[in-house]
Amino acid sequence: PQAVHSLLVTGKTADGQLVDLTHDATYRSAQLSVAKVTGAGVVRGVANGRVTIEIDAGGKRLEVNVGVRESQTPRDYH
Repeated sequence: PQAVHSLLVTGKTADGQLVDLTHDATYRSAQLSVAKVTGAGVVRGVANGRVTIEIDAGGKRLEVNVGVRESQTPRDYH
């Protein structure tokens, strides 16, 4: 129920160098009742289902499909 996952957003410069755009990107969950996403790209499942996370970075838009399951199942942590 408390699982979170961080999105990593990268781009390429004109000369092919990879650049980290994670902190410059903006994020939006299409269905907050299934998953929420922070401004830093951290996704937290809220309820079972599927949701699209929209990411805008470097002048482009990307959609990432996220599935949430067993959101209400208790977990044992050691």
